[in-house]
Amino acid sequence: MGWFYYPNGEPAFHALTQRRFEPLSEADAHPVLLCVPGINGHPEEHILPYRLDDYQVTQTGDIWNVTVTAINEVIYAGPGPVQVRRSTAPF
Repeated sequence: MGWFYYPNGEPAFHALTQRRFEPLSEADAHPVLLCVPGINGHPEEHILPYRLDDYQVTQTGDIWNVTVTAINEVIYAGPGPVQVRRSTAPF
């Protein structure tokens, strides 16, 4: 069980908590990206479904964590550096 996101703009929710999230607005046409180290030094970018302020990045030693703050769920734990940022281009 985990996140449900509807591409047609319906609010998403978490299966365990049933907490609803509002869909992105037109002003949020540039998606939020999770940027992590990749293989051979090439960074990887993953599209995240919620607003930029729904995520928190923390570092403990060599481990970086990305947490969805509303439900305290870690969606990334691993090497860094890690960024959660808005894309410069709309998708």
